[in-house]
Amino acid sequence: MYDQIIKINKVISLKEKRKLIYLAFVKFISGFTDMIGVASIVPFLAVVSNDELLQSNKYILDIKSYFNIDDDGIILLFAIFSILLIVFNQIIRIASLLFENHTTHNLWLSITTKLFKFYLKRPYTFHIATNSNQLLEKLSIQANSSVAGLITPLFQILGNVFTFTFLVILLLIADPKVTLILLSIIGLFYLIFFSKLKKKLLFMENMVPNFQPKLLN
Repeated sequence: MYDQIIKINKVISLKEKRKLIYLAFVKFISGFTDMIGVASIVPFLAVVSNDELLQSNKYILDIKSYFNIDDDGIILLFAIFSILLIVFNQIIRIASLLFENHTTHNLWLSITTKLFKFYLKRPYTFHIATNSNQLLEKLSIQANSSVAGLITPLFQILGNVFTFTFLVILLLIADPKVTLILLSIIGLFYLIFFSKLKKKLLFMENMVPNFQPKLLN
């Protein structure tokens, strides 16, 4: 996979590389807002589940005094604030998805065009000996294997990594001991899970035809 990334990097233009960097930054922002969306629920749940906080917490008392509201008002304020942050988070996620689709589609179009030009420049004898339908099919497979098979999943994984990292940081701040225990359990589960599926995944990978674009060689 790493070799294919290097080859794609040599083919795409500087402008396309910048768009991929922008996409990575958008994924970073999306991951951060995911953390904010999760964290926004905590104050609301805290005041709903513990009435004593409404009378003892310094920050809550300051907010009540500043806005001149009672206990029901502060609960409603936290609820509205949480909903607004969650809605904002979903807007960012949708914008991130739209930008990802736009970027990867343009990248697919660019690679397809370059492959098409590459085949057009082949000798006349090549086109005589090659079926045009098979050539178009191969061209489509090569472009899809580069974008849909590599670039798109790579940035989707990157977005999930950012989200996971920010959530882990949030949990470590809230309760480091419990977080480390949970991470250990989840990590052990994934090690067992993937060790069981490793052979099957390798078998399925070998079953996929190796359509490596000649342009990327």
